[in-house]
Amino acid sequence: MSRILMPGLKTSLILLCACAGTRTETSESMDLWLLPQRSTTANRVAPELLRAAALAHASAKAARSVGDHEATRDHETTWRLLLNAADERARKAEVEATTREHMEQIERHTLQAERDRRAAHAVEQEMKRELAAKLAQEQAKIAFQAAMQEENFRSRNRTEERDRLHREAAEFIVQRTRVTLAVARALGAKPDEVHAIREQIISIERRSNQAAAEALRSAHQILFEAETLLGQARLQDAVDPEPVHSLRAACREASFPCAQQPQGFAIRPASLFSTGTRLQRGALLRLAGIIASHPIGPVLIEVGGRVQGARRRLRRIIHDLSELGIDAARLHGHVEAGPRGVAFIFTRYYALSEQHSSPQGTVQDDAVPQDPDLVQE
Repeated sequence: MSRILMPGLKTSLILLCACAGTRTETSESMDLWLLPQRSTTANRVAPELLRAAALAHASAKAARSVGDHEATRDHETTWRLLLNAADERARKAEVEATTREHMEQIERHTLQAERDRRAAHAVEQEMKRELAAKLAQEQAKIAFQAAMQEENFRSRNRTEERDRLHREAAEFIVQRTRVTLAVARALGAKPDEVHAIREQIISIERRSNQAAAEALRSAHQILFEAETLLGQARLQDAVDPEPVHSLRAACREASFPCAQQPQGFAIRPASLFSTGTRLQRGALLRLAGIIASHPIGPVLIEVGGRVQGARRRLRRIIHDLSELGIDAARLHGHVEAGPRGVAFIFTRYYALSEQHSSPQGTVQDDAVPQDPDLVQE
């Protein structure tokens, strides 16, 4: 008997034995001792206890059939204790299963909360990057507008506020030059060429007594040289989405209207000429920097207006861009009678921009329209 009974059930045995003399229940009345919801669990976690209980139950019936009441009570008590032990083990198993399920739920909720936190953090960082990019673009617009309009202000019109703006613009352009040099170096630009431009930057920064307007002009010129170096490095690769994207970004920073056209990517500077055929040097230098840093394929220059005047302006544009160092072989001119305006079309920058492809296929250099009457000076 002691080998069958569990040690934790001794108290239950004493209580059940004390009640045995007063209970009139038969063994058949205990068939539903286990709760229905636990019977399946008990069969799974305590099959040996149930087998022993069934044996005690059969022994109780056998003792009763021969009139041995004392043996009947002993077997029934054993049967109840074994069922009670099986029921307790089943209850414990159910509690453990419930606890395990709750812990798994907590773990899932914790993991989900962590994923939500990371997603929220990623969204927050993306918003910060977008804000930073927007602020940087606005700062670039201010700086390049100051650089392009600097020549419009005579010395006698200088003010402390304007000088401050010019110095801030020069500082921004110097930092942009450093970034441009880093990109050019990463794309394979020669170290000595990069070093030479960096030396010019250091020279500008050392001239603290330099006039603000002069510092701005020098910074803008050095940026153009860095962009030329970047264009030379980009020639090693075919057109990819990054240069196309940077072309659009450069136009936005310079406040140059731009649009995708079937012929290519078009830039339409609003105020390139100051008077007659005289070009604004700052605007022309910014445009030259964009052309130099995006060196693949020809640039079609379309000039509208009265034919004779448009031809003179076209010659001036090509001449001045060539003087700045732009390869004249890339510049193709075309005059159209109509509204006055100028467009610079990058004929090879269209295939990957906004997933747009030219309906006419790739534009080759010899396919760019050229004004037959245009004679470069």
